[in-house]
Amino acid sequence: MTGFDAALDLFGDSQLLDGWFRTLGTLVGDAMAAPGVAGLAARRLYERSLITAEVTAATLARALSPSNQPSAAASFLHGFFGNSAEVILHDRVLFTIVDEWLAAPEGSYFLEILPVLRRVFANFSAVERRRLLEQVGQGAEAPPPAPGAINETAFAKALPLLKLILGIDDDDSPA
Repeated sequence: MTGFDAALDLFGDSQLLDGWFRTLGTLVGDAMAAPGVAGLAARRLYERSLITAEVTAATLARALSPSNQPSAAASFLHGFFGNSAEVILHDRVLFTIVDEWLAAPEGSYFLEILPVLRRVFANFSAVERRRLLEQVGQGAEAPPPAPGAINETAFAKALPLLKLILGIDDDDSPA
């Protein structure tokens, strides 16, 4: 699908591209579409600025809601991220969307989706997982926080869970 998307750009035919973008939009909104395909379609639309950050956040929330099977959520995330964390490491808006979604689930549901998250993040290299952890520690927003705004105690309590999600052991070192 990514190759087809890139190939259409080479043609430069606006009618072909418009039809393709409509198809991607249909896939994102179709509950019967394969979750991995819907995830990739959502990412392609977001990368082309054809859907807003708000729509992307709503799409992620819908695809990852407790009403969906964890395997469908994992497939959607895998389609959205692929095998690389670069898509969220270099896009602050997208990083914030994912970060806020990860902070939203309540206790028991979060424990249900934890294996899903581990499977998705396991596809990332050790270096990418380490960079994600560092970025979470720095915060996603560019402006520096006001003095005292970072709750070091809360971060220290959350750090083991973040390492568990990202599959990082204390003895892991970047390759």
